[in-house]
Amino acid sequence: MSRQGLFVPRAGWGSSAAALLLGVCFVNAAGAEPAAPNEAVKDAAAEDSQPLAVLAPAVDDAIRQRMQDRAYGEALQAIDAAIARGGQAIDCLSYLKGRALALQGEYAKAAEIFSSISKAFPQSPWQRRARFEEAAAAARQGDYQTAERIYRGEADYLFGTGRKQQIAAIYLEFADAAFHPSDPLAEPDYRKALEFYSAALGAGLEPGQRPEVELQAARCCQELGDLAAAIERFARFAEEHPGHALLVEARYRLGECELASERRAEARRTWEDLLAECGKSDSPRIAEAAFRLAETWGVPEPANAAELDLGVAALESFLARFPEHPLAAKARLLIAKSAFHQRRFADAADRLQGFLGDEAPISRGASRRRTVERGPAGGDRYGIPQGHRAAPAG
Repeated sequence: MSRQGLFVPRAGWGSSAAALLLGVCFVNAAGAEPAAPNEAVKDAAAEDSQPLAVLAPAVDDAIRQRMQDRAYGEALQAIDAAIARGGQAIDCLSYLKGRALALQGEYAKAAEIFSSISKAFPQSPWQRRARFEEAAAAARQGDYQTAERIYRGEADYLFGTGRKQQIAAIYLEFADAAFHPSDPLAEPDYRKALEFYSAALGAGLEPGQRPEVELQAARCCQELGDLAAAIERFARFAEEHPGHALLVEARYRLGECELASERRAEARRTWEDLLAECGKSDSPRIAEAAFRLAETWGVPEPANAAELDLGVAALESFLARFPEHPLAAKARLLIAKSAFHQRRFADAADRLQGFLGDEAPISRGASRRRTVERGPAGGDRYGIPQGHRAAPAG
């Protein structure tokens, strides 16, 4: 290359050159899809990720042909005529006009056209491309300061918080659709939802949205049976968001996952701490945690008398606090079943008698009590054959 073809750097040129070089990357980045976990995101990319043919279906084929034939003068005449006729593709036609001018070397006119697009059509999918073309036209004229200013502005957009949040919103839309399908007959796709929730968290989600999305990602792990990952996510949520409105839900589900992982002592500690620290919450999870504490003692099949007593104590505590709860009847029945499992038949019968007396109408309840009191021939007053009663354990 001859020396005439080289640009000789001058003082202060370094930052401008760096910005221009970065601009070459930005030209491609402006039309690229956000980093997607799979192909589905590409189908829903932002407006400046769509190919030109998709964005400009209304442009006359004659204009396209003249542009392809490099007959830019004729293309400009056809574009001006189309603009004069009016329509809904003025932004696209203006962009093509700027391109035609630039391609035939009229960079000053091209820069003016591209600048007008951003001002006249701020919401157009073409305005961002026009900004890059304006910078390129300025650079062609040697106006590197203008080019640098445009590229820096686009860099702030492409790598700024606003752009990241736009990309995160795309991921969230897909995640929510997979987690809660609009079709009532469709099954949730928790694996896909987890993929998109994780992508949203990594894309620059708004701080106020992060806790809810983190909880949703943890729920996906729980639904997928990846209990270790779910436990880690729920525990991290509880640690990082101690005062959040979703804390009760997270800690309740943490206990669920620990119990499902056969980590009964940890589940018990999680739920006991939840009841102690958040017991005044009006969340329905408080009553559910109080009820399910008994499961951490093996109810309804406790392994020994000690677990039976502790499990029954947990259920009785639940009944004392939530006597009208929908789970109250089940709690009474579980106490009886647990006693029966440990062969405490008299205790089981007492519990069942009380349960039936509470559940049945008075007349039927009286009949039941008389039958139990009398017992069948050869049995005691609870109907258990003589010689078959086991001594109470413990």
